[in-house]
Amino acid sequence: MKRFLNHLFEWNHELKKGHNPNTGFVVGFTEKHMNTLQYRVCNVLEELGRPYRVANAADKGFPGMVEDLTGTKYHTANTAYDALRDLLCNTSEVIVIREFSASKVKRPAGYLHDFVKILDDAHLFDIRPKSDLILIDYGAFLQRAWKDIGRYLAVHTFLENG
Repeated sequence: MKRFLNHLFEWNHELKKGHNPNTGFVVGFTEKHMNTLQYRVCNVLEELGRPYRVANAADKGFPGMVEDLTGTKYHTANTAYDALRDLLCNTSEVIVIREFSASKVKRPAGYLHDFVKILDDAHLFDIRPKSDLILIDYGAFLQRAWKDIGRYLAVHTFLENG
């Protein structure tokens, strides 16, 4: 995990200088994997000295997920989107979103495409983001969402013995 995240951050900030950064997608296959992956990602981020925020999107609407990240309640998807964009474009934090596939949004792949494009298109507005986006989700969701987000991802698969 540490090698994967180090490589992602180096690619996004040293090699690409914030221009069209990749989003990390950490793949698990069970609920136990999701718990373990969140724990491992957070531990590595702490080890690397990267500030981070985590949202577990399962069973939440989009505004509720962003509320988990910011601590502020949002009444509309538009204000929540603006807050997420602000986090991604104006901080150096790592935003970790877990189980967006289990959220209450109608088209989770479409939403994730929009999140990823915030970072990917920031250079068009003379912004070079110092933040990163990490998604922790199921392999089946990655397969369904691939056509929408695959070209913007660096993917790490979690495998364990047994």
